Amino acid sequence: MTRIFLLLSCAVLTLEQFACKGEKPEANINSSSLHLAAQPVDSSLYQNLSDGELVYVLEPILIEGALRFSVDLTFKGDSTGSTTLMLPNQYSGHQDFDGIKDLQAISPATVLSNTDEPHRKKLAHAPRQVVHVKYQVAQLREGKIGLGNHYQVILRENYFHFLGGTFWVAPDWDDEKTIRVKLIWKKFPNDWTLVNSFGAGEKSQFIQAAFWKFRHSIWAGGDFRIYERRVMEHPVYIALRGEWNFSDEVFTETVAKIIKSERDFWKDYAFPYYLVTAIPMAGDDDQGGTGRINAFAMFLSDDRELDYRFKRLLAHEAFHTWNGAKIRRREPEVLVYWFSEGFSDYYARLLLLRAGLLTLEEYIQEYNKMLKRYFTSSARFAKNSRLLEASWSNELRQMPYYRGDIVAHNLNAQIRLATANSISLDDAMHKILDAAVQRGEVISDSSLYALFKSFAGENNVTKLRQSIDDGAPLRLAPNALGPCATLKMTTRRKYFLFGEKFAIPQYELKQSDGSSCVAWFHDQDKM
Repeated sequence: MTRIFLLLSCAVLTLEQFACKGEKPEANINSSSLHLAAQPVDSSLYQNLSDGELVYVLEPILIEGALRFSVDLTFKGDSTGSTTLMLPNQYSGHQDFDGIKDLQAISPATVLSNTDEPHRKKLAHAPRQVVHVKYQVAQLREGKIGLGNHYQVILRENYFHFLGGTFWVAPDWDDEKTIRVKLIWKKFPNDWTLVNSFGAGEKSQFIQAAFWKFRHSIWAGGDFRIYERRVMEHPVYIALRGEWNFSDEVFTETVAKIIKSERDFWKDYAFPYYLVTAIPMAGDDDQGGTGRINAFAMFLSDDRELDYRFKRLLAHEAFHTWNGAKIRRREPEVLVYWFSEGFSDYYARLLLLRAGLLTLEEYIQEYNKMLKRYFTSSARFAKNSRLLEASWSNELRQMPYYRGDIVAHNLNAQIRLATANSISLDDAMHKILDAAVQRGEVISDSSLYALFKSFAGENNVTKLRQSIDDGAPLRLAPNALGPCATLKMTTRRKYFLFGEKFAIPQYELKQSDGSSCVAWFHDQDKM
């Protein structure tokens, strides 16, 4: 397993606000504390570089009154004398390479040139030469942070926040290549907190990880309020800014419970470090979030509550730590989105119930809402291969989530029925994770169908495949929500009194003992 080197300079974090001096960070970056250009970098940092090593030196600077980061990058060039340099590409509808400014080659006899792709540059140099390039990162966003621009780089006088893929310029190395990174945060205010996917509180970091993990990361610093919770003795850091309708303590407890419930499910506690950031943004009851290596970033309007939508977002994205990161997908990945996204929706709701963060009534209510969306969607008959098309409608985009959620419920019920409750879908998920971690297996639609056939039987999986691949209507398992729920059919018109008539199955909770009903979802009767 890849090792992540974490260097923590401060004492152990507690619920008290984090600062190395025990004080509230107050410093802003301003013209009196910054240079207008980056200062020379100590050349000793670049001595004795070996293959697969990157050295980054970051320094905040002011350009026309706006904060930028100046970045020095040094590495050993390719033995061919030509190295492709990757800039941030497009993410969430934005051309992040536009934020890379003043890119230049500094090392002797090194020539930088453009290619046909704006996010790729060519470097010509002597074979295996130490290559030194510099660039600046500017914030592209104009105006407030809000849905649609929230994943772009944030550079403010009192904090910064960015995703690795939107910031780092790097050689075009193989994603699975193990790299070693030396990272220096230079001339940042002493009382700024620095946190990221690989450590906290350090202005000098050494990181060893797969190349894709370094880029698939979260980085933040400034006047954050930092809290620590421990899950099986491993730290989970929560970095908050702004004022909310909930207390910091309630937020941190909710986050810790969700993370613990998911690690408990997978029986996987090999996480020496984890970070959750929460950034305020403009909007009306808006939220967004994304999971990255050892980290999760949330963006919330200040009127948000810690309701089901919030919990589901965090639980879904945290589940991708396994279903998406440790369990990798074969290309084209979109053909297994029903598993990576739909099953993550299923387990987000299920694990919230098991953690006591959702009632059974709420579980059924939220599942019924999804069923209404699926059975009234104009894309419900679309073939899975439609996802290979360049553009998707919003309804087509949601279809893998809906289908996977329903398929997971059905499979769980079918497996339990076939095995007299001795095993469940949970066991199949653990088998998939074991194959990925122990043998490096990568999932595909065909490999998933073969596995589920061994658990639920050929007939059930044949119907499943017809619904996913060919768009055949999904039929619900009557017992998918256990013995305390019944399945009934409802109807509605597309336009109230006219238009297409939809038949919509809905589950209803029987009057029964609540604890025994919830116990079924815990698989306690399998024991």
